[in-house]
Parts: sequence; C-alpha cells; structure tokens
Amino acid sequence: MTLLCLLISLLLTCILPIWLMFYLTFKKKEYRKVFWVGFATFLIFQIFIRIPLLNVLSNNLNFVLFTQNNLRLYSLFLGVTAALFEEVGRFIMMKIALKNQHTTKDAILFGIGHWSCEALLLVGISYVLQALLYGLEGLNPLVILGGLERLFVLPVHVAASIMVMHFVREKQVQYLFMAIIIHTIIDASLIPLQLLFANNIIILEGYIFIVGLLTLYYIYSYINKKGLS
Repeated sequence: MTLLCLLISLLLTCILPIWLMFYLTFKKKEYRKVFWVGFATFLIFQIFIRIPLLNVLSNNLNFVLFTQNNLRLYSLFLGVTAALFEEVGRFIMMKIALKNQHTTKDAILFGIGHWSCEALLLVGISYVLQALLYGLEGLNPLVILGGLERLFVLPVHVAASIMVMHFVREKQVQYLFMAIIIHTIIDASLIPLQLLFANNIIILEGYIFIVGLLTLYYIYSYINKKGLS
C-alpha cells in the first residue's frame, strides 16, 4: 500500500513535471520559453532568495522565539513573504523575459512551469531521497497526500499567473494586488487551521482541495470571458 501511494506521489511530483519539461521543450517549442521562465521564477525567487533568507532568520534566537510564541503572526509572515516574492517575481520575469508573450495562454504555461519547479524541487526530489535513504519503512501511506496536494495547487499557480499577466498586459494594478492578497490568505491560513483542527491532515488537504477548485473556477470564468489571447 505504501509503495503504491509513493508511486502515485512520484508520478505527480516527479514524472509529470519532468515529462512536461521534455514535452514542452522538444515537442511544443512555441511554449518552451514561457514554461521555462515560469520554472525559473520559482527557482530564483523562492529557492535562491526567499528560502535562504528564511534559513538565515531561523538562526536568529529572537526570530525563533517569535515563531514559537506567535504562531499566527508567524503564519501571516510566511504567507506575506511567499506572496510578495512569488507574485512580484512573476511580474518581474513576465515584464523582462516575456516582452512579447503576454497572452492568457502564455500565463497558463508560465503557471505550469512555476508549479513544476515547486512540485519537483520541494516535494518530488524529497520523496525520492527519503525512499533511497530509509526505504519504505521511512514512509507511510499518507505520502500520497503530498502528491495530491501538489495537484490541488496547480490551478492556484495558474490563476495567480493569469492575474499577474493581466496586470502586465492591461496595466490594471488591482490584479497584482489580488494575486498577492489571495496567495497570502491561502498560505497564512495553514498554521491557524493546523492549530484549530489539531493537525488533522485530512481537513488541511480538504482546505487545499477546495482552494484548488475555487481557483480552477476562476480560470474557467476568466477564459470564458476574455479568451486565451
């Protein structure tokens, strides 16, 4: 059972992102640049900048005490910083690296690239390393939730990319603020929900699933109204 759950998670967090890399790079070359710019955005603004800064802060005793004594404020801090780094990062990369590729279709591919980097580097590779180091004994069937959660957040990344791309294209700044606020709310809610429901993993994943459905509806509504151009 654990093996099956691990394989499903690896399918969603390793095999799917890697397949997208090769497919969009070699088979759908018109989407290659947008995908990789989205991938690079998460890599630069989260992996290379935000996460190292958080690691530096975690070595500061005052900050550690703050996180332990003010969990809700810490959750808000994590949500705000994640939103600012990722959404402003999207804007910078779209503006600089995608000067002539600002359609909604481009935004969707950008979001998929952004998601692929997160799924592969933060979850997929971690599961592979755990399995290699500790074998199945170091895992349990709940490992499947890591893969499903990445699937649930895929429309979140795409919806945020559509909002930011709309701002880049139409100069309507409220769309950038909307992406930042929604991202903040989603992330900042996680620790309070853990406290409220005593770390009930099913409720937390249910919350992320509902968020995914809501953002999927936003994507559908946006495309239905404005099209893919």
